[in-house]
Amino acid sequence: MPFLSLFISLMITAIWGLNFVVIKYCLVETKPLSLCVLRFFLSSIPFIFFVKRPKTPFWLLSLYGIVMFVIQFGLLFLGLYLGMPAGLASLLLQIQVFFSLFIGIFVFQEKIRLWNILGCLISFFGIGIVIAHLDSSISIKGLLPIIGTAACASLGNLITKKMGNVNSVSLVTWGSFIAWPLLLVLCLLIDGPDTLLHTLFDLELDFWIGVGYITYLSTIVAYGAWSWLVANNPLKAVTPFTLLTPIFALIGGTLFLEESLPPWKLVATLFVLSGLAINLFGNHFFKSSAPVRVEFD
Repeated sequence: MPFLSLFISLMITAIWGLNFVVIKYCLVETKPLSLCVLRFFLSSIPFIFFVKRPKTPFWLLSLYGIVMFVIQFGLLFLGLYLGMPAGLASLLLQIQVFFSLFIGIFVFQEKIRLWNILGCLISFFGIGIVIAHLDSSISIKGLLPIIGTAACASLGNLITKKMGNVNSVSLVTWGSFIAWPLLLVLCLLIDGPDTLLHTLFDLELDFWIGVGYITYLSTIVAYGAWSWLVANNPLKAVTPFTLLTPIFALIGGTLFLEESLPPWKLVATLFVLSGLAINLFGNHFFKSSAPVRVEFD
Protein backbone atom coordinates (compact mmCIF):
# COMPACT_ATOMS: atom_id res chain seq x y z
CA MET A 1 0.00 0.00 0.00
CA PRO A 2 1.40 3.46 -0.90
CA PHE A 3 2.38 5.72 1.98
CA LEU A 4 -0.43 8.20 1.18
CA SER A 5 -3.07 5.44 1.36
CA LEU A 6 -1.55 4.16 4.60
CA PHE A 7 -1.65 7.63 6.15
CA ILE A 8 -5.25 8.25 5.04
CA SER A 9 -6.33 4.84 6.39
CA LEU A 10 -4.89 5.62 9.81
CA MET A 11 -6.40 9.11 9.75
CA ILE A 12 -9.87 7.77 8.94
CA THR A 13 -9.87 5.12 11.66
CA ALA A 14 -8.61 7.69 14.16
CA ILE A 15 -11.42 10.09 13.16
CA TRP A 16 -14.04 7.34 13.48
CA GLY A 17 -12.66 6.14 16.80
CA LEU A 18 -12.52 9.62 18.33
CA ASN A 19 -16.03 10.27 17.00
CA PHE A 20 -17.39 8.17 19.87
CA VAL A 21 -15.46 10.34 22.33
CA VAL A 22 -16.86 13.55 20.80
CA ILE A 23 -20.43 12.21 20.83
CA LYS A 24 -20.06 11.25 24.49
CA TYR A 25 -18.74 14.74 25.26
CA CYS A 26 -21.63 16.45 23.46
CA LEU A 27 -24.18 14.30 25.28
CA VAL A 28 -23.09 15.85 28.56
CA GLU A 29 -24.69 19.08 27.32
CA THR A 30 -27.83 17.81 25.56
CA LYS A 31 -30.03 14.76 25.05
CA PRO A 32 -29.65 12.09 22.36
CA LEU A 33 -32.55 13.08 20.10
CA SER A 34 -31.58 16.75 20.05
CA LEU A 35 -28.03 15.84 19.04
CA CYS A 36 -29.39 13.49 16.37
CA VAL A 37 -31.58 16.24 14.91
CA LEU A 38 -28.61 18.60 14.61
CA ARG A 39 -26.31 15.95 13.21
CA PHE A 40 -28.60 14.88 10.37
CA PHE A 41 -29.99 18.33 9.61
CA LEU A 42 -26.46 19.62 9.09
CA SER A 43 -25.51 16.50 7.10
CA SER A 44 -28.27 17.21 4.58
CA ILE A 45 -28.66 21.00 4.47
CA PRO A 46 -27.49 22.62 2.20
CA PHE A 47 -25.90 19.59 0.48
CA ILE A 48 -29.27 18.20 -0.56
CA PHE A 49 -29.55 21.00 -3.12
CA PHE A 50 -26.31 20.03 -4.84
CA VAL A 51 -26.23 16.22 -4.57
CA LYS A 52 -28.39 14.09 -6.84
CA ARG A 53 -30.69 11.53 -5.27
CA PRO A 54 -29.32 7.97 -5.35
CA LYS A 55 -30.60 5.85 -8.23
CA THR A 56 -32.74 3.62 -6.05
CA PRO A 57 -36.48 3.40 -5.26
CA PHE A 58 -37.59 6.09 -2.82
CA TRP A 59 -39.16 3.54 -0.46
CA LEU A 60 -35.81 1.75 -0.19
CA LEU A 61 -33.97 5.03 0.37
CA SER A 62 -36.51 5.93 3.07
CA LEU A 63 -36.07 2.55 4.74
CA TYR A 64 -32.32 3.07 4.74
CA GLY A 65 -32.66 6.53 6.32
CA ILE A 66 -35.01 5.25 9.02
CA VAL A 67 -33.01 2.12 9.94
CA MET A 68 -29.50 3.55 9.64
CA PHE A 69 -29.98 7.10 10.87
CA VAL A 70 -33.20 7.34 12.93
CA ILE A 71 -33.02 3.99 14.73
CA GLN A 72 -29.31 3.14 14.61
CA PHE A 73 -27.96 6.54 15.64
CA GLY A 74 -30.83 7.10 18.04
CA LEU A 75 -29.83 3.89 19.84
CA LEU A 76 -26.11 4.70 19.69
CA PHE A 77 -26.58 8.15 21.21
CA LEU A 78 -28.97 6.72 23.79
CA GLY A 79 -26.51 4.01 24.84
CA LEU A 80 -23.72 6.55 25.28
CA TYR A 81 -26.09 8.91 27.12
CA LEU A 82 -27.08 6.11 29.51
CA GLY A 83 -23.52 5.46 30.55
CA MET A 84 -21.80 3.16 28.04
CA PRO A 85 -18.14 4.28 27.79
CA ALA A 86 -17.10 5.54 24.37
CA GLY A 87 -14.34 2.95 23.95
CA LEU A 88 -16.53 -0.02 24.82
CA ALA A 89 -19.35 1.26 22.61
CA SER A 90 -16.99 1.33 19.64
CA LEU A 91 -15.76 -2.16 20.46
CA LEU A 92 -19.23 -3.68 20.86
CA LEU A 93 -20.39 -2.18 17.58
CA GLN A 94 -17.89 -4.41 15.79
CA ILE A 95 -20.21 -7.39 16.32
CA GLN A 96 -22.26 -6.00 13.46
CA VAL A 97 -19.93 -8.16 11.34
CA PHE A 98 -21.44 -11.27 12.91
CA PHE A 99 -25.01 -10.01 12.64
CA SER A 100 -24.29 -9.50 8.94
CA LEU A 101 -22.88 -13.03 8.79
CA PHE A 102 -26.08 -14.43 10.28
CA ILE A 103 -28.20 -12.41 7.86
CA GLY A 104 -26.16 -13.83 5.00
CA ILE A 105 -26.83 -17.35 6.23
CA PHE A 106 -30.53 -17.02 7.00
CA VAL A 107 -31.59 -14.62 4.23
CA PHE A 108 -29.22 -15.36 1.35
CA GLN A 109 -28.42 -18.99 2.21
CA GLU A 110 -24.72 -18.19 2.12
CA LYS A 111 -22.23 -20.83 3.19
CA ILE A 112 -20.56 -20.60 6.58
CA ARG A 113 -17.09 -21.98 7.14
CA LEU A 114 -15.36 -23.24 10.24
CA TRP A 115 -13.30 -20.06 10.66
CA ASN A 116 -16.53 -18.02 10.72
CA ILE A 117 -17.78 -20.15 13.60
CA LEU A 118 -14.42 -19.91 15.37
CA GLY A 119 -14.34 -16.13 14.93
CA CYS A 120 -17.86 -15.81 16.34
CA LEU A 121 -17.03 -17.90 19.40
CA ILE A 122 -13.85 -15.95 20.17
CA SER A 123 -15.50 -12.53 19.73
CA PHE A 124 -18.58 -13.42 21.76
CA PHE A 125 -16.33 -14.66 24.54
CA GLY A 126 -14.96 -11.11 24.60
CA ILE A 127 -18.52 -9.75 24.72
CA GLY A 128 -19.15 -12.11 27.62
CA ILE A 129 -16.25 -10.52 29.51
CA VAL A 130 -17.90 -7.12 29.07
CA ILE A 131 -21.27 -8.43 30.26
CA ALA A 132 -19.61 -10.04 33.30
CA HIS A 133 -18.35 -6.59 34.33
CA LEU A 134 -21.66 -4.73 34.11
CA ASP A 135 -22.00 -2.54 37.17
CA SER A 136 -23.11 0.95 38.11
CA SER A 137 -20.71 2.53 35.60
CA ILE A 138 -21.45 0.12 32.73
CA SER A 139 -25.14 -0.68 32.99
CA ILE A 140 -27.40 -3.02 31.08
CA LYS A 141 -29.40 0.09 30.11
CA GLY A 142 -26.38 1.38 28.24
CA LEU A 143 -25.42 -2.01 26.80
CA LEU A 144 -28.71 -2.98 25.15
CA PRO A 145 -29.00 0.11 22.89
CA ILE A 146 -25.44 -0.49 21.66
CA ILE A 147 -26.27 -4.11 20.76
CA GLY A 148 -29.35 -2.78 18.98
CA THR A 149 -27.12 -0.32 17.12
CA ALA A 150 -24.96 -3.18 15.84
CA ALA A 151 -28.06 -5.07 14.69
CA CYS A 152 -29.34 -1.98 12.83
CA ALA A 153 -25.98 -1.56 11.13
CA SER A 154 -26.31 -5.11 9.82
CA LEU A 155 -29.83 -4.45 8.58
CA GLY A 156 -28.48 -1.33 6.90
CA ASN A 157 -25.90 -3.49 5.10
CA LEU A 158 -28.74 -5.69 3.88
CA ILE A 159 -30.64 -2.66 2.57
CA THR A 160 -27.48 -1.32 0.92
CA LYS A 161 -26.94 -4.68 -0.78
CA LYS A 162 -30.51 -4.52 -2.06
CA MET A 163 -29.79 -1.06 -3.52
CA GLY A 164 -26.77 -2.22 -5.46
CA ASN A 165 -24.01 0.19 -6.50
CA VAL A 166 -24.97 3.68 -5.28
CA ASN A 167 -22.92 6.78 -4.52
CA SER A 168 -22.10 6.77 -0.79
CA VAL A 169 -22.08 10.58 -0.41
CA SER A 170 -25.47 10.81 -2.12
CA LEU A 171 -26.83 8.02 0.07
CA VAL A 172 -25.67 9.68 3.30
CA THR A 173 -26.97 13.11 2.23
CA TRP A 174 -30.42 11.93 1.19
CA GLY A 175 -30.71 9.43 4.03
CA SER A 176 -29.97 12.27 6.45
CA PHE A 177 -32.58 14.45 4.76
CA ILE A 178 -35.19 11.74 5.33
CA ALA A 179 -34.07 11.15 8.91
CA TRP A 180 -33.96 14.58 10.51
CA PRO A 181 -37.68 15.51 10.24
CA LEU A 182 -38.62 12.20 11.86
CA LEU A 183 -36.04 12.75 14.58
CA LEU A 184 -37.34 16.29 15.09
CA VAL A 185 -40.87 15.00 15.69
CA LEU A 186 -39.57 12.38 18.16
CA CYS A 187 -37.46 15.01 19.91
CA LEU A 188 -40.41 17.38 20.34
CA LEU A 189 -42.70 14.59 21.56
CA ILE A 190 -40.26 12.90 23.94
CA ASP A 191 -37.90 15.64 25.15
CA GLY A 192 -40.09 18.66 24.53
CA PRO A 193 -39.28 21.90 22.68
CA ASP A 194 -37.40 23.39 25.64
CA THR A 195 -34.61 20.81 25.30
CA LEU A 196 -34.12 21.58 21.63
CA LEU A 197 -34.23 25.33 22.21
CA HIS A 198 -31.64 24.97 24.98
CA THR A 199 -29.42 23.00 22.58
CA LEU A 200 -29.74 25.58 19.84
CA PHE A 201 -29.30 28.80 21.81
CA ASP A 202 -27.72 28.14 25.21
CA LEU A 203 -24.71 25.92 24.57
CA GLU A 204 -21.11 27.05 24.26
CA LEU A 205 -18.67 27.01 21.34
CA ASP A 206 -17.01 23.72 22.35
CA PHE A 207 -20.34 21.91 21.91
CA TRP A 208 -20.75 23.28 18.38
CA ILE A 209 -17.17 22.31 17.52
CA GLY A 210 -18.12 18.80 18.61
CA VAL A 211 -21.24 18.88 16.43
CA GLY A 212 -19.08 19.99 13.52
CA TYR A 213 -16.71 17.09 14.12
CA ILE A 214 -19.57 14.56 14.25
CA THR A 215 -21.30 16.00 11.20
CA TYR A 216 -18.57 17.04 8.81
CA LEU A 217 -15.25 15.48 9.76
CA SER A 218 -16.52 12.04 10.78
CA THR A 219 -19.16 11.78 8.04
CA ILE A 220 -18.41 13.83 4.95
CA VAL A 221 -14.60 13.96 5.12
CA ALA A 222 -13.97 10.46 6.48
CA TYR A 223 -16.52 8.66 4.30
CA GLY A 224 -15.36 10.58 1.23
CA ALA A 225 -11.76 9.61 1.96
CA TRP A 226 -12.81 6.00 2.57
CA SER A 227 -14.53 5.89 -0.81
CA TRP A 228 -11.29 7.11 -2.40
CA LEU A 229 -9.31 4.43 -0.58
CA VAL A 230 -11.63 1.63 -1.69
CA ALA A 231 -11.50 2.88 -5.28
CA ASN A 232 -7.69 3.05 -5.38
CA ASN A 233 -6.59 0.10 -3.24
CA PRO A 234 -7.46 -3.59 -2.90
CA LEU A 235 -10.16 -4.26 -0.31
CA LYS A 236 -7.91 -6.80 1.42
CA ALA A 237 -5.41 -3.98 2.06
CA VAL A 238 -7.98 -1.43 3.27
CA THR A 239 -10.43 -3.50 5.34
CA PRO A 240 -8.04 -4.45 8.20
CA PHE A 241 -7.69 -0.81 9.21
CA THR A 242 -11.32 -0.73 10.44
CA LEU A 243 -10.19 -2.96 13.31
CA LEU A 244 -8.20 0.00 14.65
CA THR A 245 -11.33 2.11 15.24
CA PRO A 246 -12.06 0.66 18.72
CA ILE A 247 -8.39 1.06 19.65
CA PHE A 248 -8.50 4.79 18.92
CA ALA A 249 -11.84 5.04 20.76
CA LEU A 250 -10.46 3.29 23.85
CA ILE A 251 -7.34 5.49 23.89
CA GLY A 252 -9.40 8.64 23.25
CA GLY A 253 -11.88 7.77 25.99
CA THR A 254 -9.03 7.26 28.44
CA LEU A 255 -7.18 10.47 27.49
CA PHE A 256 -10.07 12.90 27.03
CA LEU A 257 -12.97 11.49 29.08
CA GLU A 258 -10.93 9.89 31.87
CA GLU A 259 -12.58 6.53 31.21
CA SER A 260 -10.89 3.71 33.08
CA LEU A 261 -8.89 1.12 31.14
CA PRO A 262 -8.63 -1.90 33.47
CA PRO A 263 -7.04 -5.17 32.30
CA TRP A 264 -10.40 -6.83 31.59
CA LYS A 265 -11.21 -4.21 28.93
CA LEU A 266 -7.92 -4.96 27.20
CA VAL A 267 -8.60 -8.69 27.34
CA ALA A 268 -12.14 -8.24 25.99
CA THR A 269 -10.77 -6.05 23.18
CA LEU A 270 -8.18 -8.70 22.31
CA PHE A 271 -10.84 -11.42 22.05
CA VAL A 272 -13.34 -9.35 20.06
CA LEU A 273 -10.78 -8.07 17.55
CA SER A 274 -9.10 -11.47 17.23
CA GLY A 275 -12.45 -13.05 16.40
CA LEU A 276 -13.14 -10.36 13.83
CA ALA A 277 -9.72 -10.84 12.28
CA ILE A 278 -10.26 -14.60 12.00
CA ASN A 279 -13.67 -14.04 10.42
CA LEU A 280 -12.27 -11.54 7.90
CA PHE A 281 -9.04 -13.30 6.98
CA GLY A 282 -9.63 -16.92 7.91
CA ASN A 283 -9.74 -17.93 4.26
CA HIS A 284 -6.00 -17.15 4.03
CA PHE A 285 -5.17 -19.53 6.88
CA PHE A 286 -7.81 -22.28 6.51
CA LYS A 287 -7.99 -22.70 2.76
CA SER A 288 -8.78 -26.39 3.01
CA SER A 289 -11.75 -25.88 5.31
CA ALA A 290 -14.99 -27.14 3.83
CA PRO A 291 -18.13 -25.01 4.06
CA VAL A 292 -20.69 -25.81 6.73
CA ARG A 293 -24.18 -25.97 5.28
CA VAL A 294 -27.04 -24.52 7.25
CA GLU A 295 -30.40 -25.82 6.04
CA PHE A 296 -33.88 -24.92 7.21
CA ASP A 297 -37.04 -26.94 6.70
